[in-house]
Amino acid sequence: MKRIPLILIFVLFFSCSVFSQEGNAPQFFVKSISVGIGVTGGDETSGGIGFNADVTTALNKNLFTLALATGSELDLFDAHRNFFSADLLYGREFLVTRIFAIEAHAGVGIFSENYKNGDTNFREISESTLGIPVRLKFLFYVSPKFALGLNPNVNFNSIETIYSGNLIFQYNFGGK
Repeated sequence: MKRIPLILIFVLFFSCSVFSQEGNAPQFFVKSISVGIGVTGGDETSGGIGFNADVTTALNKNLFTLALATGSELDLFDAHRNFFSADLLYGREFLVTRIFAIEAHAGVGIFSENYKNGDTNFREISESTLGIPVRLKFLFYVSPKFALGLNPNVNFNSIETIYSGNLIFQYNFGGK
């Protein structure tokens, strides 16, 4: 019986010391997911359609994003050019108003492109390289967890610099 009060005191002391540090501990959580569709083009393409998706985590005010993007030039006479990129990005969010925010991201990733045209005798060529993606998100919050926005992107790489603009739909797990 004498052990029960000691155990209770130990448990209370332990729980107080653990919870007292909760405010100072780094907050790491999955912040949001987003998907987008839009137009894409590059130095050597005439333009086409692009898709992107990302998952963003947050650690305090820092954003860490895994982003995937793909796009394809409109096919004309069996010539085509398409790309795929997988990127890791670091970013920050700036709340302009209660319902409008801007997220800025930059990072590094893998860029891959497949193409065939008259210059390659319609033989498909595949190339991959390191890319440096830069992206912005202009978000309008229609609710605390859902935002619509515009997402301009650029991917600098040694094969072909790719530009895209997307309409995005973002779901926030932790609110904004």
